[in-house]
Amino acid sequence: MYTNLATLKIEAKDLSSKKTWTITNEPGQYYNALLSHDCKKVAVHNGADIYIYTIDGSTPGKKIGSGIATAWSENDDYLIGFLDESEDGHTVSNSELYLFDVATGKQKKLSDTEVFFEMYPTVHKNQVIFSDDKTGRLFIANLK
Repeated sequence: MYTNLATLKIEAKDLSSKKTWTITNEPGQYYNALLSHDCKKVAVHNGADIYIYTIDGSTPGKKIGSGIATAWSENDDYLIGFLDESEDGHTVSNSELYLFDVATGKQKKLSDTEVFFEMYPTVHKNQVIFSDDKTGRLFIANLK
C-alpha cells in the first residue's frame, strides 16, 4: 500500500501478479495507510479524519474519528492514536491518546494531562507504549 503522489489516493499492489488497484475511491487527499494484522482492512487519513476501508477497495470508507491513528490492536478491533492541538498552527500545545473502535466508530479518550504531550502510541497485549513530545521520553501504561 502506498499513497499515489499524483492522485493522493491510497493504492495497493500485488507483488506477485503486479496488479494494482485503488483502495480510496472517494474524493480526498489520503495519507498514512495502516494495514490491519489480518490484511483485510486498512486505516487511512483524509485531513484530520480516520477512515477504515476493505483492502480490495470494494466498499466506501467508514469514518471512525479524528486524529492520527498509529497502530492496530492485536485483534484488529481497535486503532490507537492521538489528537494534538495547536494554538498558533505551528507548535503543539497539547496532545492526548485515543482508542478508536473500528466496529462502532466511537472513540475513547485514554489520557488527559497538561504535563505530557502523549503521541505516537502503539499497543502490545494490554499495554500502551507512547512518547512525550515535550521531552522525547517513552512511557508504558496498562490498558484496561
